[in-house]
Amino acid sequence: PNQERLTYYVGLMKGGWSEQQVRDDLERINKAVTAEQEKKREDQLKKEFAEKQKAEEERKRLEEEKNKELETRYVEIVTRTYKDILKREPDPEGLQYHVNKMKDGMNERQLRSVFLSSEEYKEKFVYPDTVKKLYTNILKQSPNQERLTYYVGLMKGGWSEQQVRSDLEGLRNTAIAEQERKELAEKTKREDQLKKEFAEKQKAEEERKRLEEEKNKELETRYV
Repeated sequence: PNQERLTYYVGLMKGGWSEQQVRDDLERINKAVTAEQEKKREDQLKKEFAEKQKAEEERKRLEEEKNKELETRYVEIVTRTYKDILKREPDPEGLQYHVNKMKDGMNERQLRSVFLSSEEYKEKFVYPDTVKKLYTNILKQSPNQERLTYYVGLMKGGWSEQQVRSDLEGLRNTAIAEQERKELAEKTKREDQLKKEFAEKQKAEEERKRLEEEKNKELETRYV
């Protein structure tokens, strides 16, 4: 006790207070102090809890804002990728699927790689370009729509570029053989025609000579 409290209780005991009365009074004071401390502690805990709750709400609000900003950015990236690579607007399901993939950690480079390896991209661009290139290199012409659709369908079904090449080379060889056959037939026909014309000319020349000889004989007989 400080000197003031000590003097106070000594005075009470001089005035007749027993030790028990002093004890009871000190315990009463202690309880009052403890209750006040408890209340202060409780108030402090409530204040800290309210501050933490407010901080958590602010964190959630900022996180939601950040997520909205990220989603908006992801939507822009996915939409741009659809237009750049597939040359079309994204469908709602595809858009949400790829946005979710970016939320899970996929970056733009990986996203573009997925699009470039997609069956839709191959069907729209890779397969047609491959068929057109092979057609031009092997058959020296562009495929019509029917043949283009036919070979693109084969590649969708699993044909490799080499299989398409082999098939077109087979067509080319068949076409060459057919052309050679036609040329040979045309050459033979032309030769036969020339032979026929030569024979007709030869026959006509022989006939002319015969007629000329007959005419000369008639003239000679007349002269005689």
